[in-house]
Amino acid sequence: MPVRILLLEDSAPDAELAQAQLEDHGIAVQIERVDSRDRFLAALDARPPELILADYNVPAFDGMEALLLARELCPELPFIFVTGALGEERAIDLLVQGATDYVLKDRLERLGPSVARALREAKEKAARLESERMLATLMSNMPGMAFRCTPEAPWQFSYASPGARELTGYAPDLLPAWETLVHPDDARRLGPLEPEQQRSERYRIRTRSGEE
Repeated sequence: MPVRILLLEDSAPDAELAQAQLEDHGIAVQIERVDSRDRFLAALDARPPELILADYNVPAFDGMEALLLARELCPELPFIFVTGALGEERAIDLLVQGATDYVLKDRLERLGPSVARALREAKEKAARLESERMLATLMSNMPGMAFRCTPEAPWQFSYASPGARELTGYAPDLLPAWETLVHPDDARRLGPLEPEQQRSERYRIRTRSGEE
C-alpha cells in the first residue's frame, strides 16, 4: 500500500521532485499537495495522512504554523520540513518544536532515508504504545498489585497497577518507595537483585492508614 503523505508546497515542480526522490528510494507514495492553511486543515480532517512534508516558506501560511497545528491535531504524525536555505538556529528551533527532521531542497537525496526512518520509528512507537495499553488493561484486571521498581534500595516505583490502591491505600502514582511500605523488620532481608534474577519473598507491608 502506498504511504499517504500530506505535502504543504506551493511549487508543483518541487512536489514532483520530492515524489520522484521517494519513489527512487523504493517508497510508494500517495501525495496530496496543499498550499494554504484552509486546505491543510481540510486534508487533516478528511483523512489523516501517515506523514507530513512541508516547505517552510509558503505564501500566507508558514511552515512553523503548520507544524504547531499538526502537533495539536495529530501529534503522532511524523513531520518533515523540505525547504530551501535554513539557518542552523532556525533548524534547531523547528526540531525543538516537534519536527521529526528537515531536508534541504538542494540535498533532496536525503529525503528518502529521512522518510523511511520516520515511518519506521512511528510504527515502532505505535506498537510500543499498543503493547503498553494491553499491559495496562491486563494489570487492571489482576488481583493484588503488580509493579516495577529500581532493583535496589530505596526500591523507587516506576509503575504500579491499579490494585495498589486496594492493597496499600495509595494511588499508583502516589506510592512512596517500596522500602517505606515494607515493615522495617522485613526490609532488612531485601537485598539488591541481579539482572534476570528471580526470587520469592514474603514480607509485611504497612498501608497508608498504618495497618499491617
